[in-house]
This record gives sequence, structure tokens and C-alpha cells, in this order.
Amino acid sequence: MNISDFVTCGFDKHAIYWKIDKASQLIFQGHHNYSVDCIKSLSNETFVTGGQDSTLALWSMKRKKPIFEMQNLHDGNWLTCLVICFSYFLNFLLNIII
Repeated sequence: MNISDFVTCGFDKHAIYWKIDKASQLIFQGHHNYSVDCIKSLSNETFVTGGQDSTLALWSMKRKKPIFEMQNLHDGNWLTCLVICFSYFLNFLLNIII
């Protein structure tokens, strides 16, 4: 990801990576059932989304589908904010994926 690029999310259930210098975009869709209300970049290659369906999804810029998903967080209430302790989150994911 370049410094001029950014990722957005919205009511359309998508996350979009905007490549400003190339005037193009990548659309990440189909894994939230309702609005995607929050997004957090973890690195130049990865980001996390959360939404009204109480699902958290970890994405890679190299894949159209999430690397990992957690559903029914917060007793089914929607996620409106993401703050990630990266080292804790990475260790958690490595224990699940491996």
C-alpha cells in the first residue's frame, strides 16, 4: 500500500482498497451480512473489518476472501470500533491458523 492509498468500508457490505496513483480499486465483498462499520489497517498488506453482523474479518491485499473470521462477537451486537494490540492479535491468529 502506498502512502496515498486508503481502505474504506460501508453500508454496501464491502471494503474497498483505493489505489490513487493507479486510479483503480480492489473490492473485498461477500463476507459480511450487514453494513461494515469499522476498519483497521494492520500493515501495508493486511486489514481487519467489523460490522453490524458482529463479525470480525482479517483480510490480505493479496486475497479476495478473508484470511480469518470470527462471528457473533459481543453477544451478536454490531462492532463499531476496532483497536488492535497487534502482537496479541497476531499470536492469537497464529495459534488458530497453525
